[in-house]
Amino acid sequence: LAAQGQGGGALEQASAWRSVARAAAPSVRAALGALPGGHTDALVVVLLELATAEEAAKARRTGGLPIRGVRVHARVLSQGSTPDVRRPPAAATVVASSGRELPTAKDAAWASRRQPLEAARDAARADEGLLTTPEGELLEGLVSNLLVVRRREGCGPPDLASALEALWQADSWVDATHRACGVLRWALWRAAVLTGLRSEDDALEVITAPADDVLPGVTRALALEAAVAEGLRVREVAPSPADAGCWSEAALTSALRVLQPLRSISWSEWRGEPLTARLDASVTPVVDRLRARVAAAMRNETVLLPRLEDDTLGSAASAGEEELTEEGYVAVTKFEAEAGAR
Repeated sequence: LAAQGQGGGALEQASAWRSVARAAAPSVRAALGALPGGHTDALVVVLLELATAEEAAKARRTGGLPIRGVRVHARVLSQGSTPDVRRPPAAATVVASSGRELPTAKDAAWASRRQPLEAARDAARADEGLLTTPEGELLEGLVSNLLVVRRREGCGPPDLASALEALWQADSWVDATHRACGVLRWALWRAAVLTGLRSEDDALEVITAPADDVLPGVTRALALEAAVAEGLRVREVAPSPADAGCWSEAALTSALRVLQPLRSISWSEWRGEPLTARLDASVTPVVDRLRARVAAAMRNETVLLPRLEDDTLGSAASAGEEELTEEGYVAVTKFEAEAGAR
């Protein structure tokens, strides 16, 4: 709202937001009431429709927020969807070498525009499709954000076996000398870790595409906050396939996935050839630590609604417009207008 020059001083007033919450409450209750029984967890998404410029001006004069209406989606969360559950490792494939037209906005048209990309994802038998820059740098998923745990330059290979393997594969004396320096760096690094001068985390950083180039999801933000709390370096830079060999872990983030480890990321073409970055997703210590912190934050934000009696739900549902979508959501729309409510 602030970016569009709407809202004015009302954006800072808690009373204005409470009025929005009161307006959304009946639709939220109706959506939850229409879900099948026997479940304890649900995901609720509240979408606010912005007012027109004329309506926004009127709202500012009355001290309100320029919001025309509210749309609510609710979906049952299965046991495997709760934040504490580690989802099985996923495979991701690049389906477009460009980002979304409106990357930082929840664009309603994106649901239809991404359908061909979802078909390409399914054809590749992947769990998620990824968007990249024209140079192949990773931006985000079709319905998720992406983060990569990368070994920082100068910290040497991850272990002695990798260092010796790199030395063995040298194809010239010059190359062998360069790789021998890598073995020396590894030895110095391990000595610093064993003597307590450095920690394992000092060799790692969490990288993800800049917030201006993607839809910066709430779970993404929680994951980055968790990384900082864990003492990890965080950089907002799109992961490049050029240094995929330095990646130790990767994960998709979203409200439903929380942090889902990735076992592979594939490009159909990069520098003229197919490329697949394979990751050992059986052991993901950093991702697991971040997920634990994010799950704790999500639990703290859980809203319990113990007073949703059947009669309250019934009256709320009758005041809204219900629709069961193909994805299993219950959508309830309720707009407040001058002439009354629809």
